[in-house]
Amino acid sequence: MESVSDYPLIIMATDSLPQWARNALTKRGLRILDVPHLSPAAGQHSGFDPSFVRFNDAWTKLRIFGLTEFERLILIDSDMVFLKGMDELFDYELPGKDWIAAAPACVCNPFEIAHYPEDWYVYLLKPGWR
Repeated sequence: MESVSDYPLIIMATDSLPQWARNALTKRGLRILDVPHLSPAAGQHSGFDPSFVRFNDAWTKLRIFGLTEFERLILIDSDMVFLKGMDELFDYELPGKDWIAAAPACVCNPFEIAHYPEDWYVYLLKPGWR
């Protein structure tokens, strides 16, 4: 597999990642870092509903802050599509060593979920998609 980056792609995974997927990733030279699943304790976060299984693994992304062996990390969800290289993010100057940079959450609401803020109704997909 030809890389389009000077930096390694590292997969942060829990034990729920099936072995066949692990084999496919490592066969392509990707490193897998196993991290424990993270979820708030019952009642710890008033907005967390464990029955909404779509987001049960979302809290695990916070494990990135425990990966101290790296000088800089860029967290990209596995469902993202790269349209060009992003190495310049590793060179982006931050105001201090303990700062983080972040992009806003979703800027779209293609399923028109009622509790999303009104300003998230920006469709970035092709016209007419719904």
